[in-house]
Amino acid sequence: MVKKLLLSLGIFLLIVGAAVIWQFINVRGGQQGGGNLKEITIGDAAFFVEIADTPATRTKGLSGHKQLKENEGMLFIFDSLGQYSFWMKDMNSPLDIIWIKENKVVGFAENAPPAGNAPLTIYTPPQPVDKVLEINAGSIKKLGIKIGDTIEF
Repeated sequence: MVKKLLLSLGIFLLIVGAAVIWQFINVRGGQQGGGNLKEITIGDAAFFVEIADTPATRTKGLSGHKQLKENEGMLFIFDSLGQYSFWMKDMNSPLDIIWIKENKVVGFAENAPPAGNAPLTIYTPPQPVDKVLEINAGSIKKLGIKIGDTIEF
């Protein structure tokens, strides 16, 4: 009886331990915390992006995240075209913001600084968009991303 109890307890602890390790691997692998990373390209540049396609994930965005790695970002996907504005509230590092309409770059805001204690700057696309990509500041210039470039999933 005691052996069965100890065996059951051992199996339970093994399962719980495996679940904890699995969760740790998923969070560490995702770096953004969501683990929902997808590779996209713009021209010759490739990025691993976290997808923000729900009201909750779009509202949170990259707020509170540590600095992105060189090839990481967040892709905001909207259900319809619109003038979706962004700000840098609770950001820890500057970003480049790329406005995308039907998988083509239509504009960008470069080197948007974290808001800190300054009044919030609102960044608005030049026309209605259905996607917005946030990447490390300076990436647009460094990678030669330009208006008209195509984004591919």
